[in-house]
Amino acid sequence: MKILALSTSPHLHGNSAHLVDELLAGAREAGAETERLDINPMSIRGCQGDFACKKTGRCVQQDDMQAVYDKIDQADAVVFASPVYMGDVNAQLKTVLDRLFPYVDMNLVSRINPPKRSVLVATQAQPDGKVFLDQLAAFPKVLKALGFGEAEVFLGTGLGGPDAAAKRPDLEAGARELGRKLAQA
Repeated sequence: MKILALSTSPHLHGNSAHLVDELLAGAREAGAETERLDINPMSIRGCQGDFACKKTGRCVQQDDMQAVYDKIDQADAVVFASPVYMGDVNAQLKTVLDRLFPYVDMNLVSRINPPKRSVLVATQAQPDGKVFLDQLAAFPKVLKALGFGEAEVFLGTGLGGPDAAAKRPDLEAGARELGRKLAQA
């Protein structure tokens, strides 16, 4: 089992990155091969809406997203991780999501077969996990349409500083358990 984590936080050691590291540690404990890819320092342009990817199955833009496609293709499961900014996943993850458009054909049928397992790890300062739930719930629906299967959501709330997750053993344990579960699927 290969698990790829796309960590989109601008803070390489921030809350979402920390919980992804815990999730990947749990997956390794269960025998999975893991990799964390930090998206923020990469050069990934937004989707140009040219539909060229419908002919080839790959975006024609030659940027760092090409390497991301290769890693996604090789993975059995993909973890998408983002802090919540302005009530939703951050712009870095939204850009990656838009650039996953090549994974569906012109009829919007997934090219991913079999579906990959997926997880969304999101962290927010807001202590109430229901406040942004409607916005965050849309992300797994899009992932499913792309062929990433039923995405599980792991939400870390009340994380008011970039190192707050490291002080929350409950969240760390939950992330590790989710990693073990993902590896055993």
